[in-house]
Amino acid sequence: MALISKPPFPNIPDSPGVPAIPRGAALPGIIQSIFGIIEGQFWQNIGRQQVWGVFDKKGSPVAIADSVLDVSYRNGSKISGFPVQAGSFANYNKVNNPFEARVTLVKGSNSSQNPLENNISLNGLSAVGRSDFLKAIDEAAKSLNLYTIVTPERNYINANIEDYDYRRESGNGANLIIVELRFIEIRQVTPQYAQTTAGKPDTSKAQEPQAKPSTNSGKIATKVPGETVAYKIGQWVKGLF
Repeated sequence: MALISKPPFPNIPDSPGVPAIPRGAALPGIIQSIFGIIEGQFWQNIGRQQVWGVFDKKGSPVAIADSVLDVSYRNGSKISGFPVQAGSFANYNKVNNPFEARVTLVKGSNSSQNPLENNISLNGLSAVGRSDFLKAIDEAAKSLNLYTIVTPERNYINANIEDYDYRRESGNGANLIIVELRFIEIRQVTPQYAQTTAGKPDTSKAQEPQAKPSTNSGKIATKVPGETVAYKIGQWVKGLF
């Protein structure tokens, strides 16, 4: 039985009313290449690694962890509780508080598995990676460094570690360390100074315009008080007796 080869294009008759369709052997390949580029770019954007973590001003992580388990953020304001006159609610009645954030880091791996170069735990596994991780956390908690909490959507800057804790749960494995860092925002302002020149005070709007304000006349030498009239009369009466 002879095989009939399939034509590369359908046989469209050249008749009135039939649109002319361009034919070319390279056309499907070009379309396939374009779709391949689009698909590759799509999966590249989908698979792009998102950045999570806590970094210092040099871009170094606060501690090298295996992963970031969760990040939570809280911000609020302090509003005065006393009654205010209608329409007089102003910005001094509502004060924004520093934001608070919580970051949970997970560490389970070690930097080296050579028992001659690392401390040995009870089950014979190296613990240097985890001990260095906890040491870095402890040093960061005691420092005055300001950190940036990085999330895919937004970064939170000027945060310092207020406190932290960690736990090791048997259900997650004895070697898995879960550290919870709690941050608070440190608000920094730049002082502004103004230079003023002392001039003559304006008393035109004072309650007593003729009253003169006190002025500094400098140092004044003291004088010994002289004899009063009463003192002289007393001395004269004493001389009579």
